[in-house]
Amino acid sequence: MLWFKLRNLLFFFAGQDARCCLLILQNISMQKEHEEGLSKVLQETQVRNSQLEAIFESINDNIAAYGVDERPFRINSASMQL
Repeated sequence: MLWFKLRNLLFFFAGQDARCCLLILQNISMQKEHEEGLSKVLQETQVRNSQLEAIFESINDNIAAYGVDERPFRINSASMQL
């Protein structure tokens, strides 16, 4: 599929109606393909994130994820009950 962006420019001269029109047709197919690919990756990432979150919360053991500053940034429900 091809995607195009159409722009038109009207040229006016002092005290007169439009004298000419310039049409610009730009092929944006590659940009649309990239946008669709990024959208698909974002959706897949959100699904994976939801799945991992469900797994993380369903584990009955105490689990904490620590950052480089050695502080926990994520703790599961089992850890919160302690």
